Amino acid sequence: MIMRAAKTSPAERKGVIMKLRNMSATVDFVDSITLKLEDGRNIHLENAYVLTSYASRVAVYCKMRVYLLPRYDYSVTTWKHVHAFIEDYCSFVRDYDAKTIREIASYGVTDTECEYSFASGIVTGVEPEYCKCEGCVNWPCVGVCGLSEHLERY
Repeated sequence: MIMRAAKTSPAERKGVIMKLRNMSATVDFVDSITLKLEDGRNIHLENAYVLTSYASRVAVYCKMRVYLLPRYDYSVTTWKHVHAFIEDYCSFVRDYDAKTIREIASYGVTDTECEYSFASGIVTGVEPEYCKCEGCVNWPCVGVCGLSEHLERY
């Protein structure tokens, strides 16, 4: 089911794919998603928006930060999708030119003022039934067992 975002509330958007303007891109509202950052750490996000352009997930927005996935700059059209996504879905994030976005993202999530960050991909896997955290491969535990972890780079 594809809907226009302006006509729905965030609660109604869960699990619904929304068309981005009149473009060949979609935005999906997900309850939770785990990303692998450029420094190798995993970060778990809740209530996030995921931009899909040309069947590749290229950006994730959550809590005033845009995470750029490996194919965010696949083409000129993908960049247009990223800019439209920032303008329409990313509250409190300024839309800059490509050079500035890359520069800000290069600082990573260590700087709390950065609105952008690079991510290596989306972590998928099976949640362990009895995760104790003390012996967890991913410390701090992100709820995904390191032995069953798979990184999607799209």
